[in-house]
Amino acid sequence: MNPPSTIPKSVGLYTTAEVESRTGIPATTLRQWERRYGLPNPQRGDNSYRLYSESDLLHLEFIQGRLSEGINISRAVGLCLEHFKSLPPLEQAPEQALEQERLLPPPAERGLLDYIAELLEASLKADYERAGQVLSNCYARFTVEDVLTHVIEPVLREVGELWQRGEITIAHEHQASAYLRGKLQILLDMVGQPQLGPGVVVACGPGETHEIGSLMLSVMLRRAGIRVFYLGADTPLADLVLYAKSHPVEAVLLSIGANGALTQLRNQRSHLENLHLPVFYGGAVFNADPSLALELGGHYLGSNAQQAVRKLVGLLSKSRSGRA
Repeated sequence: MNPPSTIPKSVGLYTTAEVESRTGIPATTLRQWERRYGLPNPQRGDNSYRLYSESDLLHLEFIQGRLSEGINISRAVGLCLEHFKSLPPLEQAPEQALEQERLLPPPAERGLLDYIAELLEASLKADYERAGQVLSNCYARFTVEDVLTHVIEPVLREVGELWQRGEITIAHEHQASAYLRGKLQILLDMVGQPQLGPGVVVACGPGETHEIGSLMLSVMLRRAGIRVFYLGADTPLADLVLYAKSHPVEAVLLSIGANGALTQLRNQRSHLENLHLPVFYGGAVFNADPSLALELGGHYLGSNAQQAVRKLVGLLSKSRSGRA
């Protein structure tokens, strides 16, 4: 049942039933892993049925091997991502690498543009019943990570651009953002705190009031098996350091979106010298100039939240393995 060698490994070929038969993993488990960890990452056929690729089967085989060794599922997924990321170029087909970097095709190919437009309109009109129904429909079709990255994030970006162009008032912008922020906070609480994974502190830097990006990242990290201690907006660095030292964490993630907040971060930077933990930076300021992270003594994880989660999970897994 092996596909011809000319077919890229990322092309969806096998139905859920065929994958269940080949791997012995129940369909319900496959869907659960997809929702929680983003692996496997099946495509959707014209009939919206899942189609799994050779790459998906390789990932599942690797994960099963780690589970048989007694490793828990969240760590097995982290090891899997790190393993396939480290493969030499000849062993990792270009199509497979592309699939790992982009979990969804362009929105137009998946009908996401309609969801974005509906959620944007409902949020701006304070039609929360309709907005809630749109989100429910999205979660029924896509993974949480896909909804956050390809629906909610574009809506928030469009809201900000509408305000900047003077097409909506700041009141409309605040109202729509507050609604979606509340939904993300509920989602973070529903995901719950993993019991055994590595811990990280996630916070917005001093003076930074926009926390939706940090909330989305926190949801994805918890779903990837990372224990997230979320501190929210405008966090003084002295208080952050005290908090981090009193909790079982292995890294700190700081988000900065405004230049004014970057100035405050620079002014308070000396507090981080007493932290003795790796610091990872994200947000619009660092997306515009990633070299700032190194200048501030930290690390830049990238502008894409899903890539950032995979990279951080891999780094923390490697760090733990080195201490074992």
